[in-house]
Amino acid sequence: MARNTGSGSRHGSVSGRTQVRNPKTGDFVKRDEGVKSPHKGEFMDAKAGGKRFKGVAAEPDRRRSTGAAKQPQDSTKTVRTNAAAKKNRPAASKRSMARGATSNGSKGTKTVAKRASGPRRKDALSLLMADHAEARAMFREYKRLAKSDASDQKKRELAERVCDALTVHAQIEEEIFYPAAREVGIKRDLMDEAEVEHQSAKSLIGQIKSMTPADRTYDAKVTVLGDFINHHVEEEESQMFPLCRRSSMNLEALGEEMAARKAALAKSENVIIRVARKAIDALLPG
Repeated sequence: MARNTGSGSRHGSVSGRTQVRNPKTGDFVKRDEGVKSPHKGEFMDAKAGGKRFKGVAAEPDRRRSTGAAKQPQDSTKTVRTNAAAKKNRPAASKRSMARGATSNGSKGTKTVAKRASGPRRKDALSLLMADHAEARAMFREYKRLAKSDASDQKKRELAERVCDALTVHAQIEEEIFYPAAREVGIKRDLMDEAEVEHQSAKSLIGQIKSMTPADRTYDAKVTVLGDFINHHVEEEESQMFPLCRRSSMNLEALGEEMAARKAALAKSENVIIRVARKAIDALLPG
């Protein structure tokens, strides 16, 4: 039997008779068989020219059946299942929240324990760079005071503070940091230049301490010392410190040792400063 199966036509021809396509199965049925209409569940007869009538739909081709028909759902069972799921959902959510709280609680405990142990100590390089930043800030402040015609008392106090800080800084470098850097093989020329620059800085510091702001070159010497320290710091931070960071130096242990020595030196320096300041005040007029 020849059959026209063109997808665009609703009719086919079988031995001169017209066939009608079943809109559900896609099969063609004979002219005298009823085909279910997509309109309101009615059936139409091809012989009647497409007129609708109540009847029985043509039986679909079982060879094209894709499987057994779906079993009707028990609506009562579905409702009960959904109700049970909703009832159990809050409990599951509570369990999840409890697990999350336990997890977060343990993390929080670890964090608190870590914080309770105290802040992380600075290593040697961090300590020295903090000193550098402090000295630069003090020199900038001195320039501002000098330009604003501040009182001699304010300028002298700031100049002495920066000189004392630089003295302590240079001493912990020379006693602890530089020997450790030489021991691991940091470039000898860098270390030698740094120590020579320290000697030049100490000379300027001594001159400033022996002067008063009333001296004509007092501001100039403090400014030159600031420029000299900036140059020294830039060489250390750009050349020496990266080599130390990549070396086998125990920077954390050095940092602890340097911090302890710095605190001891600052304490003794403060005693000397108070005695010297009283002597200078006694010599200054009025």
